[in-house]
Amino acid sequence: MKKFFILKQGERQGPFTIDELMSQEIKRDTLVFCTDMSDWTRADEVDLLKELISELPPEMPKTSPSKEEKLPPPMPKTWLIESIISTIFLCLPLGIIGIVFSNKVENYYYHKRYDEAAKASQNAKILFLISFIPLVILIAIFACGFFSVFLLALQGEL
Repeated sequence: MKKFFILKQGERQGPFTIDELMSQEIKRDTLVFCTDMSDWTRADEVDLLKELISELPPEMPKTSPSKEEKLPPPMPKTWLIESIISTIFLCLPLGIIGIVFSNKVENYYYHKRYDEAAKASQNAKILFLISFIPLVILIAIFACGFFSVFLLALQGEL
């Protein structure tokens, strides 16, 4: 009876009889050697092992993840809280428009329109930052008025 050696994970194992090979979980591409062979050969190319190999299921196909399986980018910041604060305390029209863009961020993101979500987030951010302009102007007016009153008080004209 012929004895076979196999290569598993780079290590030679054996000798095995054909019956013992069945318990070794050989695959089609497992390299085997027998004394009447000149070199290591794939198991599916050895006549005595073809019947044993034909009982094995085919190899699993190597698949790459599809576009749906890839991880989406992180959701951009919505700027919703900032837009609400802007609406209440800073500039009503710009705050309302900021809230609209803030809501679009999540809507676009969950519909896998990632670029549009990023643009809506950027627009909400810009509107929030622009809403600070009236606050800065108001603070500047109060500061000038306070400074004027302070100077007049120093001169004793009040």
